[in-house]
Amino acid sequence: MKGRDVADLLLPVHDRISLTAGGDGPAVLASLVATLSYGIAASCTRRRLSDVPPLVNATGSQLGATLALALPAALTWPEDVPAAGAWSAAIALGVACTGLAYTL
Repeated sequence: MKGRDVADLLLPVHDRISLTAGGDGPAVLASLVATLSYGIAASCTRRRLSDVPPLVNATGSQLGATLALALPAALTWPEDVPAAGAWSAAIALGVACTGLAYTL
């Protein structure tokens, strides 16, 4: 990630970056951490997992993410359970977007 890329990310929200309620600071930080994580993952994959089939790598990645997010999801479960239509939409997006992208 180059300095110009960081500036492009921060420019639209520079006046709202705040870690207080209503600020965009946490979202900007999450974007930067996600970008850094993708870079590290690509480097590690190239170095250490080049002999692993891509589908096995993608499956392991998705299972790892599922396990990592299971506890936070359980701890922040809403009191009003989302409707079946919302669950269906989320599952469809997960399968159509993430699942299809990982198999390509």
